[in-house]
Amino acid sequence: MRGIAALCVGLPLVVGIIAVSSACSAEVRDFYIKTVHIDGTTSTKGDADHKAEPFPTAPMPEGGGLVLSKPDEAGKWRMRAFAFEPAQLVVKAGEPIRLHFVGIQGMSHSIHVKGEGVDERFTLTRGNMHTLELTPEKAGVIEIECYDHKPSMRGEIVVLAQ
Repeated sequence: MRGIAALCVGLPLVVGIIAVSSACSAEVRDFYIKTVHIDGTTSTKGDADHKAEPFPTAPMPEGGGLVLSKPDEAGKWRMRAFAFEPAQLVVKAGEPIRLHFVGIQGMSHSIHVKGEGVDERFTLTRGNMHTLELTPEKAGVIEIECYDHKPSMRGEIVVLAQ
């Protein structure tokens, strides 16, 4: 690796533009974005570890991303929120990145990645991976959204100026 570094910084450009340009190009950063859900469970009756919690009466927003399950016969109820993990990435403009979307929880996700230089839609199912390579050229935000689990299943790539 020292030889490549020497080519990048010390030798005249005449040494070899092809070798220098390929050896000095930015390394691709890999990110693994998982589809997950966060579950919270409790009971209207309580137990030795938790006080009783009343079932909420306010409706959840539409879209399938936030799910409230009514109490069962024993009074147990559940709250579920779908999310991307991580939900935010920070990269520099001009930095090549590789996004690996991994279907872990949730049977299917209709995902849209949109922003400067990218507009891709795909469906991701559990146990599968979809890879997207891009090099954001301008500062800004690239949005990631799952149309099946709005409003909670959103993410973003924050692109910083160089």
